[in-house]
Amino acid sequence: MKAKNVKGKELRVVFFIGDLSEHSQQFYQKIKNESQTHGDIVQDLSYIDAYRNLTLKGISAMQWVAKYCPEPYIVFKVRRDNS
Repeated sequence: MKAKNVKGKELRVVFFIGDLSEHSQQFYQKIKNESQTHGDIVQDLSYIDAYRNLTLKGISAMQWVAKYCPEPYIVFKVRRDNS
């Protein structure tokens, strides 16, 4: 994952997704292209990526941060509503 240096701090933007089997093949291809281009996708296949699983997604993201970012300065979790 690419990192930027901002005022002496390493900044990473990461998008967390779950299992996309309930989404279209076209959507999956867009996600795959994003991942290959920017390397900013973290996928956890233990839950279906759906509104009903937002809690699981949040837990998964925090577990990833705990494992791969041992001393984070700050962590933001943002969700965009598509409704």
